[in-house]
Amino acid sequence: MRKGGVVAEESNTGPNIEVAKPPVFSRKASKVMGFITAYKLFLRMKMRGVAVEEKIQLVLLYVQ
Repeated sequence: MRKGGVVAEESNTGPNIEVAKPPVFSRKASKVMGFITAYKLFLRMKMRGVAVEEKIQLVLLYVQ
């Protein structure tokens, strides 16, 4: 993207990147690793700088 003749870089991390929210975890043993991996990615990409307590609260909302 150009602004005033200067090339401006767009952010590929943080709130500007689109990452799908992982599905709700249904307590099936076969789905544990996928759930953990999906949420690690989501938290790293969308919630940088957010307190650990807030991240835990978000993850717990998706555990049945």
